[in-house]
Amino acid sequence: MNGIIVFPLIYTFFVYEKIKGAPVARGIVWGIILWLVAEIVFMPMAGAGLFSANLGGMKAVMAALIGHVVYGSTLGAIAGKSESPEVKSKLRHP
Repeated sequence: MNGIIVFPLIYTFFVYEKIKGAPVARGIVWGIILWLVAEIVFMPMAGAGLFSANLGGMKAVMAALIGHVVYGSTLGAIAGKSESPEVKSKLRHP
């Protein structure tokens, strides 16, 4: 639910415009932000320790980071498609 609906909506409506760069790079930054929140807030609450120390340490944390980067880059590629310049100009000046 979170990864399919909640986080993409937050990214699209609140985060996308605040992050600079290409769409895929913006998505990667969002993925890293989600990873940091997960590792600092939610993993300790779940008993896994800070940065998954109780789940396998570096292997677990790097696997989670790679997963979040892939998720973010995919989201950025899908959500970041821009319209052609002609469409943008028509939207601005009807």
